[in-house]
Amino acid sequence: MTENQMGGVRTAARDEGVEVAQHAREAAGQVGTTVAEQAAQVRRETADQARHVVRDVRERVAAEAESQAQRVSKQLGRIADELGEMARSAPPDSMSAGAIRSAADTSRQAARFLDERGAQGLLDSARDYARRKPGTFLLGAAVAGFLVGRVAKSATGGGQGQQQQGEVVPVAAERPDVAPEHSAPLPSQQSQAPTPPYGTPLPQSPASTPGVPHVEP
Repeated sequence: MTENQMGGVRTAARDEGVEVAQHAREAAGQVGTTVAEQAAQVRRETADQARHVVRDVRERVAAEAESQAQRVSKQLGRIADELGEMARSAPPDSMSAGAIRSAADTSRQAARFLDERGAQGLLDSARDYARRKPGTFLLGAAVAGFLVGRVAKSATGGGQGQQQQGEVVPVAAERPDVAPEHSAPLPSQQSQAPTPPYGTPLPQSPASTPGVPHVEP
């Protein structure tokens, strides 16, 4: 092989090596781009799923809060009606009648507020009031907590009372911790034969002589 041929072979090999390296770099770049695109897509999908989960949780919490607000509103309406009946039955000029009437009006206004604005309106009003008067808000929150506790107790007390009325108290004979009372046994009465009078013949034994009466001494 001549020198020119050897030079041509070396040149061709060098060109092929350069081309192979270029293809390898391009392939590596494409792989890197594909991996980066897939990673970005996974991040976008994960973020979308997280947003969907957060939105679903918020919607469920909001729906539950609205449902609870409706229950509380109905209970407050019942309490307002009961207080109104108490105020009407009390003496008109008494202080208790005025206080009960005021409490009934307040309960009725709270029930109407919950019906119209719901839990979200209550939360917005509470935030605005807490920003303006934090001290009064804390005091009102304590009073509201007490009232909510009373409402929940009155709502659950009726079901418990009905359940207790439906229970049957077992008698002492059916309870394992109470022993049944037994009456004392009556003394056994043995039948006693009357004593025969003197001179009366006794029943004959097998060894006695027939026809001869037996007389006790």
